[in-house]
Amino acid sequence: MSVVSLRTMMKMIRLSLPFIILLISACANNPYDSPKEINEACRFEMQAALTAIKLRNKDKPKSNLLAKLTPLEKNSSRLLVNMYQIVDEVYSHVELNETIYPRYRFELCQRQLSYKSYPLTIEPVLPMLKRCQQQFGSDSPEQATTCIVKGLDTDSNEKPD
Repeated sequence: MSVVSLRTMMKMIRLSLPFIILLISACANNPYDSPKEINEACRFEMQAALTAIKLRNKDKPKSNLLAKLTPLEKNSSRLLVNMYQIVDEVYSHVELNETIYPRYRFELCQRQLSYKSYPLTIEPVLPMLKRCQQQFGSDSPEQATTCIVKGLDTDSNEKPD
């Protein structure tokens, strides 16, 4: 091997080393390595949805909730993007109650973090959510959850990017 090609190879290794370290670090620091961690993250989103509904029902303006969030940027976290989506959906779909919508967000989060197919917006599953709410309301949260899961399995034909 010539001295020039050896130098070129060493230079390539030095240049790529930071990227390799970042990749390894990103994989090692994945906050959702286990079902338990996914459940914890999704319970947080479910609670955020419930809180947004309670504030909406107390006539708190949508702008008050949005003002508490960090502004969205090009590289915003999945969680921040979802918080904005939750606020928008809660105020756009006042017909969805505190049983159905938070459980929907929990199931949606589970699918996102497990890399399963999920609807990109609420619109395609809104009729299903309304049916689940009409059937089970707030009387049977377990049956409502089962209804939502079955509906997402049937209606969710969109996939994440």
